[in-house]
Amino acid sequence: MKNNLFYYYHLYPDKIIQTKRNYFFSHEGSNYFLYYLTRPEQEVKILCLLNEEMIRIMPYPKIIKNDQNQFVSMFYGKPYALIQFPLKNQYILDEDVIRHYYYPIALEKYQLLNHSNWTFLWSRKIDYFEYQKNYIEKKYPTLYYSMDYYIGYAEVAISYLEEGNKRIEKKNTDVITIAHRRVKEKELLSDFYNPFSLVLDYKVRDLAEYLKSVFFNGFEEKRIIAMIEKSISSDYEKHLLMARVLFPSFYFDVYEDIINGYQEEKAIYPILEKSYDYEDFLQFLYDTLKEEGLMIKIDFLEKKGG
Repeated sequence: MKNNLFYYYHLYPDKIIQTKRNYFFSHEGSNYFLYYLTRPEQEVKILCLLNEEMIRIMPYPKIIKNDQNQFVSMFYGKPYALIQFPLKNQYILDEDVIRHYYYPIALEKYQLLNHSNWTFLWSRKIDYFEYQKNYIEKKYPTLYYSMDYYIGYAEVAISYLEEGNKRIEKKNTDVITIAHRRVKEKELLSDFYNPFSLVLDYKVRDLAEYLKSVFFNGFEEKRIIAMIEKSISSDYEKHLLMARVLFPSFYFDVYEDIINGYQEEKAIYPILEKSYDYEDFLQFLYDTLKEEGLMIKIDFLEKKGG
């Protein structure tokens, strides 16, 4: 690894720390993250262009070009990118998610990164899972028998989203900005600020994904309420937040990891064990947003709350 780093970047660090498929090291007062690239090649190219734009206007980790003036280097036949990371690498806090610098972006330049059409993306994902169902019954029986429950949540999320889009007016502040594919509690700043974790979406996406992670790690109601009050500024954002938390991305992410051979089927057990607790969490979130004037009703939560 040291020889490859010297060949591509003329860096020869004393110590390299490996974390799964990635590598971390310090050199001459800077921290570096050698990141294994898993996103499609065309998205990687656009993310590199986006990074060049971002570092011109704000402090942000920089993707370093190699000695051949390329952003991507091949290590052991695998694509990697080197990221210079100026921040201390510690776990993110609620404030990092709340205060993250969001700004509008020119969609026409980065359309491939646009993930704001949730209805389309979620519907396509459900169709894919339903198509797979007959092929996984014998190999992954737990996934087979639990899938319909979570697809049901996804369908409610889509219906809720569509209804709200018809009835709730957007404000000028409800714009597409730079967000993250996922945000998880107890992840490192190097993950949160990783240029290859970015998508274009509504900023409420980050809060929603973070809250789902907070739920699985144990949460306090006052903490959730405080985050919502500091982060949400419009009825449309409340609507998007409820829809996104309804959509069980946590189940589908693990499902895909299992199907693709990255985890064993037992990885889904902790999620299934908390299924009823998650219903209570949804009830709490729904009641909280409703007190703030949320317009769209969700029948099964209305009945449960009543």
